[in-house]
Amino acid sequence: MSTSQESSNEELVTQTALLKKYAVRWAILAAWYDDLARRKATLPERCASGLSESRIKIASGCFSACNVGCVLSDVEGDLVSADASMDESKANTWIDLLGKVMSDSDSDIEYVLGLAPVKFRLSECGLMGSCACGDSKK
Repeated sequence: MSTSQESSNEELVTQTALLKKYAVRWAILAAWYDDLARRKATLPERCASGLSESRIKIASGCFSACNVGCVLSDVEGDLVSADASMDESKANTWIDLLGKVMSDSDSDIEYVLGLAPVKFRLSECGLMGSCACGDSKK
């Protein structure tokens, strides 16, 4: 294998690993969005559309990690701003979870995925198989 092919394969592996982390990041941001909505926070409409756009980009696998990261950063900024305006801000808790996901430790990701709202949202992203309800639920 040539050096350029090896380099290309390494970049593909890196992009794929980063997109998987971004899927968990998306799940945390979506769970945070849900939490803010339950607490009656004022959320910009672009936040919901950014979550939808990034979910589609992650699930398709056709977009670079850089592209997905930019959309997620915008959503995160909106959520931080909305949470900071609340009387009882929980922004630090959510930011800590985001930090755990983007660390190099797989155990941190497993911890975050152990949280029901995040795990639910990740399955909605399409990386953990499809969801099923009722009799078809496994």
